[in-house]
Amino acid sequence: MITPVIKWLIVATIIVAFSAVGRAQEIDAGKAAFLSSCAACHGEDAKGDGFLNSVLKTPPADLTTLARRNDGVFPIAAVNEIIDGAR
Repeated sequence: MITPVIKWLIVATIIVAFSAVGRAQEIDAGKAAFLSSCAACHGEDAKGDGFLNSVLKTPPADLTTLARRNDGVFPIAAVNEIIDGAR
């Protein structure tokens, strides 16, 4: 016989498992977007050493320090402005 506690543990385990799958898919989608749109300049490790780096007038930023350079906050609005050319 399954006790109520065990039943809730099973339900909680299933919820955690499905939410982890969703997060993994989001991470994979973000990584894929970065690799297809940003890595050529910023490098696969985001340190600014992509294979197109040598042909750019302005070297790409090291994105691994971006949040640290902005008081621990990722500056999404500023990044979007740079990407779309507004800045």
